[in-house]
Amino acid sequence: FWTGAEDDVQDFAVGKNRIEVKTCASPSKNEVLISSLEQLYNAECPIYLAVVYLGHAAAETPSAVSLFSLAERISNHIKKDNISAHDAFIRKLSMRGLFLDGSYNESFYLPSSFKAFSVRDEFPRITPADIRHGISKAKYNINLSLCAGYGASMDTPFKKD
Repeated sequence: FWTGAEDDVQDFAVGKNRIEVKTCASPSKNEVLISSLEQLYNAECPIYLAVVYLGHAAAETPSAVSLFSLAERISNHIKKDNISAHDAFIRKLSMRGLFLDGSYNESFYLPSSFKAFSVRDEFPRITPADIRHGISKAKYNINLSLCAGYGASMDTPFKKD
């Protein structure tokens, strides 16, 4: 399902749904950076914005994860069930410059919560149709506090169609 590693516009494609995943390191800030005009736009598919709230943590904090430890845990889980899926996961990690060699253990985080939003109707976003000719790139922040009316249940974006 992880298509973003292969330069797809959104991070995941699950059935007919597209999922863009963001992290928010400060719940008080409650903003995410959208790094392209296409991240929250797909004319053919429903899009969900999944936000994982993280806090900085010390390495010895119970339940703290680093990028490396999380990738390693996912890798081990996939390897038990499907070796070809595991090989594809490792390949995709390496395409993004992440190797399971322990070099990413310097920063640890504690996941605190998760929110999902249905990117539809008047959801605050900029789409390619909103941009004048000549503008080729844009980055912008979304204030998640103003998106409560677009909440989706946690399992909604992960259902297969």
